[in-house]
Amino acid sequence: MKTQFLFPNQFKKIRPKDISIQKAISSKKELVEFYFSKTSSLISGIGSKNSENWGRNKENSDVVRLESKTLFEVFRENNVPNLIDLLSIDVEGGEISVLDSMNFELYKPRVILIEIHEFLISTPEQDPIYRKIISHGYRLKSYANPTALFISNVGF
Repeated sequence: MKTQFLFPNQFKKIRPKDISIQKAISSKKELVEFYFSKTSSLISGIGSKNSENWGRNKENSDVVRLESKTLFEVFRENNVPNLIDLLSIDVEGGEISVLDSMNFELYKPRVILIEIHEFLISTPEQDPIYRKIISHGYRLKSYANPTALFISNVGF
């Protein structure tokens, strides 16, 4: 599990201006199983497929049940401004769910960084994450495996 979840007081000391929200982000508000590696604080995610994808066995993974929220709810509850300079999404396979929870009509990131695993730069239109972001007025500017950088087509 991420460090801020296990050690919220230490996280606050290191990043005092940040808001630590200990919720999973999903396309809807629900109770989810959040898996995390016992051996690495950098590996976590919703759904048992994450534990399987890491090649970990049950002895090396733990699970907790968490209430998820949509990205829209988190933004609204924390008074995030409508114009966002940078939105970075790294959710270990849950990217579509997070994008589905985003209100692109209300919130306008100038730049979106997102991990897209198994992305083929030669045929980007085959990727659902690419199609989703492009449909909201963005263009792919760069891709360095596994991170894609999208820029808004709308001038600010």
